[in-house]
Amino acid sequence: MILAGINPFLYTVESFISVGDFPVAQAQELYNGMGTLNVKNYTETTALWFQNFEFNASLYYITRNIGYVFRGYNEIAIIGKIIPIVVIVFVLSIAFFRKNNTTQQLITAMLLVLSFYYFTATTVHPWCIAMLLILSIFTKYKFPLVWSFVILLSYLAYINNNNQENLWIIGLEYAIVYSVFIWEVLMKRTLRLPRFFKKYLCRSDIRI
Repeated sequence: MILAGINPFLYTVESFISVGDFPVAQAQELYNGMGTLNVKNYTETTALWFQNFEFNASLYYITRNIGYVFRGYNEIAIIGKIIPIVVIVFVLSIAFFRKNNTTQQLITAMLLVLSFYYFTATTVHPWCIAMLLILSIFTKYKFPLVWSFVILLSYLAYINNNNQENLWIIGLEYAIVYSVFIWEVLMKRTLRLPRFFKKYLCRSDIRI
């Protein structure tokens, strides 16, 4: 207790209980209240990020415009609650249904999960792509590198007085990103040459 008096950060529930200077019930209530407050602040901050901010989004902007057509107003409050659920389901599917035995497979899974999150997010700032770039170094995928260049187009929103985004520019950005992503992740694997042709083309006596 002497140390606790010198350094207030050493106070714990146990120290209060041990000396009898503080009622046990009140100490436990204070301890639980601090934990509840931290969880509440975290959930409110996360909800604010998903349900209030929007910048340089892709799939979210599509669903938002669908909401405008059918409901007549911005559906971010509803869409923002659905996005975390969709991301969690995707993460679990990658974790349980994809082979992640090697280090490269694990890093590739992390890259795909983080990419999916940014594809569905309401806010994607240019610096968010930094982690994708780092992960892509250890994989065979180059779409994060392409994204790191074209995402700079999002800054064109700041050239006007209203800081209004041009959705044609955003559409161009993601058209390039999704094209490279689909080619690398989906089409490139299915369009591989059959083994017979690979063996034939790799023969040393073939002259092209």
